[in-house]
Parts: sequence; C-alpha cells; structure tokens
Amino acid sequence: MIIGYYFHSADHWGKAAETVFADPEPNYTSNFVWSECFGVEGGGKCRDVYQKITREFRRAISHLKRGESLTSLTNASSDWKTHDIIQRIVATYDPNPTKPTQYSLR
Repeated sequence: MIIGYYFHSADHWGKAAETVFADPEPNYTSNFVWSECFGVEGGGKCRDVYQKITREFRRAISHLKRGESLTSLTNASSDWKTHDIIQRIVATYDPNPTKPTQYSLR
C-alpha cells in the first residue's frame, strides 16, 4: 500500500513520487484504500491535505500583503506543513536574513 501525496515541483520527493504514481500499475491495494485517499464524495485525505496546504499559502500571502517581515513569516509558519518550502523561499529572497525586511506585493 502506498500512503502519501506529492507535489510535482514543490518538494524534493516530487520527481521520484511522480514516477511511481505515473506507472501503469495500480498504486493502491483495494477500492477501500483508493476511496480513503481520494474519497467517494468528499475528496478523501488528498483533498484534506490539499486544502490545508492551500490555506497555509493563503496565510503566507496575507502575511506579506500586511507588510510583515520575512522573518516573522518564517516564525509564524513554524508548525505548517509548508514550513520548509517557506524557509527556502525566504532564504532565497531575503537579502539580509538578520534584519527584518518589508516587502510589498503589487
């Protein structure tokens, strides 16, 4: 049984996971497992995880739109599923991580 999810380019396992899921063999052991993952009516666990991650990215965008620093975004996201992704983005775009920086989105 394969349990999990993947994002094509947002995490380091994306490419390998895509290869596994793209093969012609079924990647689940039963219809029950499939419905638990993808749901019959409600979208299953995959939809739940997708919604949670979407909410986290919306919160990050809102944080930046309010003009708060990248450092405070990193701190605010410490218990999010997307924390590692946000940390990498902050490290890439924050010119001086020891000094709080204000960015505006236009």
